Amino acid sequence: MKSERRHELKENELADWLEKSIDSIVPYTKAILGGIVAIVVAFLAYTLWQSQAAAAEQANWDQFYAAAEATDAEAEMIKVAEAHPKEAAGLWARLYAADSQLAEGTQNLFTNRAAARPKLREAAENYRAVAENAAGKFEPLVERAIYGEAKAYEALGEKSDLDAAQKLYQQLVEQFAGGALAADAEKRVADLKKPATKEFYDWFVKATPLPPPSVGTPGIGPAFDPSNVPTPPAETTTVEPGFDPFQQNGATAPPTDLAPADSGVPAETPPAAPQP
Repeated sequence: MKSERRHELKENELADWLEKSIDSIVPYTKAILGGIVAIVVAFLAYTLWQSQAAAAEQANWDQFYAAAEATDAEAEMIKVAEAHPKEAAGLWARLYAADSQLAEGTQNLFTNRAAARPKLREAAENYRAVAENAAGKFEPLVERAIYGEAKAYEALGEKSDLDAAQKLYQQLVEQFAGGALAADAEKRVADLKKPATKEFYDWFVKATPLPPPSVGTPGIGPAFDPSNVPTPPAETTTVEPGFDPFQQNGATAPPTDLAPADSGVPAETPPAAPQP
């Protein structure tokens, strides 16, 4: 009897507490509902933004791949980079263009210095832009860009350029210790400090590059112009049926039953062996 009474009292206390709690919340019901609605709206807005961002990023990469397949890929990559300077696709596009400029400039150092040097400086500028815009977001790109900029300055070969290259290699060693390019950068730092390396670059910068390949260079022939192909003479020789060249001007056909003296074949057919 007493236990039932105690149970009834506890239920009444719980009911009183719930009633008081609800009464205290009622004045804030609109605010609570408003907060819930705001959370739902914010979640939906974030989902929509994320979807649109993914679609925009895909569009950027579509532009990147289209530029890679263009005839003038370098120029098209620069356009993509300028349109999206801090996005992944734009940064990779600028890196692509810089790699192309570095390769072209390095090759032209041996044939056309006037074209090579501006191309190498353009490559260095693009590498620097990649490193600056990718910092804090795409560290592998930063590492790759610092290395490329150092290579471009080293290829230029002037003393100030070599100093800049050495500083960039050292930055790579310190900033990306243990990275894929750190070991090679450390070797370049050591090599650029050697007197022999400095002497080589002093000589190379002053050396006269080889002229471009011309007609007569082994492996390179003259340009083919179909309009310069000679036409055959209008008169042609007709061979009559039964024509025998050995019967012309007293010529006679060679014997067919004789073999050459040095052929190892007997000149005459040997007689048949006698029958027993």
